[in-house]
Amino acid sequence: MKRVSSSDSTQGVSRLERNCNCSLLAEKEPYTIGEIAEWLGVDPVTVQREIHRGHLRALKVGRIYRVFPWDFADYVATNTA
Repeated sequence: MKRVSSSDSTQGVSRLERNCNCSLLAEKEPYTIGEIAEWLGVDPVTVQREIHRGHLRALKVGRIYRVFPWDFADYVATNTA
């Protein structure tokens, strides 16, 4: 039986969400390549290249790539000065 203390008011919230101030983590739906390209100001082909190079993690659903918010946040944090 798991004991829950009264100070554990973050039940149901992941440790990553508690420790990160990133607003991207509030969204649970994965992003499309087009959305990411628009936010970064690049062509969608550039985003596809980053996925194929292994720089941006993505999930392939059928013929469409989807990127989870936390993977996009990691990519931005790693690739910005």
